[in-house]
Amino acid sequence: MGIVWKIVAALVGGLKKDFRKIAVCIALASLALGQSSLVLAEGGNEVEEAFNASISEMLDGMSESEAIAFQQGLASLMLSKVMGERSFIEFGNMSESEIEIAQNEAMSEILEMTASEIMGSAININDQEPERNNDILSASLDGFIVQEAVFYFREGMYGKNPVIELTVTNRTGHAVSRAYFEGVLKSPGRSVPWVRESFNYTIPGGIEPGETLTWTLSPNSFGPWANPSIPEDAELSVTTVRLDDADGDSIVSQEE
Repeated sequence: MGIVWKIVAALVGGLKKDFRKIAVCIALASLALGQSSLVLAEGGNEVEEAFNASISEMLDGMSESEAIAFQQGLASLMLSKVMGERSFIEFGNMSESEIEIAQNEAMSEILEMTASEIMGSAININDQEPERNNDILSASLDGFIVQEAVFYFREGMYGKNPVIELTVTNRTGHAVSRAYFEGVLKSPGRSVPWVRESFNYTIPGGIEPGETLTWTLSPNSFGPWANPSIPEDAELSVTTVRLDDADGDSIVSQEE
């Protein structure tokens, strides 16, 4: 197994095999966008071993902040070299062996570079190819960003009604007509949530790429969200699990 697959295994464990090529892009893109740090592979072929040894040696002389910036730059460079001039769709049609060859070629090229050259190349790539990062986000639920999620009770005619407020940004590159979420409502310091439930929202007029919207949702007043024992300090976390396009077809889903 090559280093790209090991990065994926470390960062995106649990994805189904059919999504391995997509996972490569998502994992490397998340590194390039600063969402994580690189996990070097153990073992592998001679190119991998030389690559790991070289990168480890470079990291040894860096501070923590320098190492994080370097690993993000390295991931961006690896992504660019592995994908080459291919579109995301073309990359998705590559076989595992073709990707292995591409990553070995990328590592061989990077082995000839100094740390400064790696960082310089990564900066140039990020300046010249912002649309590629957007293309990769478009294939990922990570591109539909829940900026803020708040739960509270509001006084109604017949008592307190539960309310969920969400602020979301659509960076998927697709118009979204309906979004599906999993909400978890927990009190700080407690491991068992008050509520763990899936819900969805049909968006009036949809949400276009690049658009940010705030929604006020009203969960069922007779369901778990209406439990009067839920304290005021309960915190809501929301994860996007599926998105539908303008025609009602799934764009991306955890279940696929």
